[in-house]
Amino acid sequence: MRLFSVLFALFLLPMSALAQNAFEGTQGDISRAALPIYGGGIEDIITDNSGNLYAGVGSPNGIFCSTDGGATWDGPPSGSDFGSLIAVAAGGTDGTVFFIGGIDLYRSTDGCQTFEQLTASSNTNDFDQALVFANDTLIAAYRDGTVEVSDDSGDSFTNRTIDGTVTSVKALAAGTTAGTFFALAETGGGSKLYKSVDSGVNWAEVTTFAAERSRLGVSPEDEDIIVVASNDVVEISTDGGTSFNDRTPGGLSDNSIRFATVSSNPRIFVGANFSEDNGATWTNLNDSATTESELRGHLIADPTDANTFYMSSSRGVTKSSDSLANWTDVVEGMLGVTIADIAQATDKDILFLAGLGGIAKTTNYLSGENATWTYPIDVDGNGTAPTALFFVDPDDSTTLLAAAFSGIYRSTDTGDTWTATDTAAALENRDQVQQFAKTANGNLYAAFNKADDDSGGVSVSTDGGLTWTDTSMPNDPPVNAIIAVENTLFAGVGAENTNGATQRGVYKFEDDTWTQLSGDIDGQKINDLAYNGSRLFASAGDVSDGGIFGSDDLGDTWDDLGADIDETRCLQTLSVNPENSDNVFVAFGCPAGTAVVYESQDSGASWEVYYTGLKDEVPSAMLFDDLIVGLNTGAYELNSDVAASSLTFTGRLRKQRNGTIFTRFTGTAKDANDEVVADLPVQLQYRKNRRRDWRDRGRQRTTNSKGKARWKTRKKGLYRIAVPDSDLVSRQRRFR
Repeated sequence: MRLFSVLFALFLLPMSALAQNAFEGTQGDISRAALPIYGGGIEDIITDNSGNLYAGVGSPNGIFCSTDGGATWDGPPSGSDFGSLIAVAAGGTDGTVFFIGGIDLYRSTDGCQTFEQLTASSNTNDFDQALVFANDTLIAAYRDGTVEVSDDSGDSFTNRTIDGTVTSVKALAAGTTAGTFFALAETGGGSKLYKSVDSGVNWAEVTTFAAERSRLGVSPEDEDIIVVASNDVVEISTDGGTSFNDRTPGGLSDNSIRFATVSSNPRIFVGANFSEDNGATWTNLNDSATTESELRGHLIADPTDANTFYMSSSRGVTKSSDSLANWTDVVEGMLGVTIADIAQATDKDILFLAGLGGIAKTTNYLSGENATWTYPIDVDGNGTAPTALFFVDPDDSTTLLAAAFSGIYRSTDTGDTWTATDTAAALENRDQVQQFAKTANGNLYAAFNKADDDSGGVSVSTDGGLTWTDTSMPNDPPVNAIIAVENTLFAGVGAENTNGATQRGVYKFEDDTWTQLSGDIDGQKINDLAYNGSRLFASAGDVSDGGIFGSDDLGDTWDDLGADIDETRCLQTLSVNPENSDNVFVAFGCPAGTAVVYESQDSGASWEVYYTGLKDEVPSAMLFDDLIVGLNTGAYELNSDVAASSLTFTGRLRKQRNGTIFTRFTGTAKDANDEVVADLPVQLQYRKNRRRDWRDRGRQRTTNSKGKARWKTRKKGLYRIAVPDSDLVSRQRRFR
């Protein structure tokens, strides 16, 4: 284990009492430590009257709170497991916030220090994705198309029906007068706008839309001004919803709807676009503002400072203190960056992460907590999240490839600058590269898929990644993973929404010919591939079926290796320990499931649970060094050696019957929570006097139950215990 792993873990607490947040800690003899990549995909940002900020990140445990203007963010308290956050609403008093995580509704009344789960009127929680609080009334959408209404801040609820035809409530908003609320709902064939003037008890239809609308905003100054939107259209009403006009901004990329007054001018914001004339003309903030990353939407004003605003960016939350002219990302402590891929050079010191908003890079990874990171590095100039990374030659860390939304980019200066490669003959407008591979003859390959129609393929470059062409893969299946074994390429294919025989399984590319393989992998959605020198592994799974499969003859036959795995659906990423090829890892991650990493010590013949993560966490990438896991909550190092923050050392003199005198030393390792640490390597050190150097007198591992290790000696002198390869030592004791 590297020195970094020991030192970083010194400050971690057991999983039952995490040191700082719900994302880090120890579980059994595995420690989980976050790499310092901060940010996330923002679902909402709100503020209370005192300027306290609440950010909803669309990832597990994604509620983050700030009391210092976004300079720092605190995650949920230890032990929290909320699932993916969906909607956030500020309560009527400072420090009160509500949010929906998964299908549950939660409340904090002390500024996110503690949370409690609220219960629907039926005593069965099945909350949907919309939430609003105003004038002492809380309204939350329910998945059957009704709403849950509370007039006591969530202590109790009453279920209310908007309309018997409503199948789903997409958005909720408050009017300007007490008791007035609006609901945008699906009715089976389109969308309708409804209005309540009695705090959600009764609802009346206002208007019907010909197509789906999913976003809703009502001006806090004039409830006659109502904005509705979908992914590609914006409509605005100035008569309380009786009529709407198409007011879609050009180049619309985000449709969060907000209202704010900037320099005395009331504005409507739709994403990063704003209008001061009810949508007749629009301006995009990104065209003139100075920003660290692309501005996205969810704009809010600071109630304590008319010049200060916050909004979401491609990285997370960004802040302006000069009325929208200049923006600085404020994401410190926010663990919500989805990591799509990991790449590490041979020297281990250079590590790249493909994260939401760009690439994270360090060139001194082995420095541990002192490693310096650069993030985000923008690959395509638009802040697009990269989907795949690859060192063309891991021994030469200067040249690497990155993929980002229908493009492949190349760097020859260790990721400092990037140039678009020629993919005109390989990729189309909506193709997404998932993985890269390189065969022994030097050819580079890129696996891609297109979510629009569940198609895909594999492209090839024979000039180091400068130009790419299509390999004409038969049947155009969506390709999720590729791996090279010498000059043979294997491709894992499949999509959630297709069960076609040719669209799932594993294909082999050899001598410029594609062949679909058969066996136990037939019909499986293959999510990843790995090879340990003798066995080819395929992890598979959708929300209903899956498994881990192995082939010892390069794909001619396959065996199901999943007998020891409890949950064989949604098996995702694979990793092989390069120092022990029999040591293999596979990770499970399914919607509404709890992430699990499984480990095999015998090349897949048997498996045990290595680590259990959070609800809704999805492992998308793993690399063994120890084990780095990329999740939708960030990048974490999972270490199998749990270190201590303190060592105690005692000795007790013993006299045998024959008169021989010896002493028995006992060392105990404890963490920062004063809990004993089991299975930790501890060394007894000796020197005859203070002028001598310390010498090793034997290594032990602390026991599982009491965190102790014991030694016996007859040699007189000075003794202490230490954790090898770290600075952690006990006070010394003398045996006279």
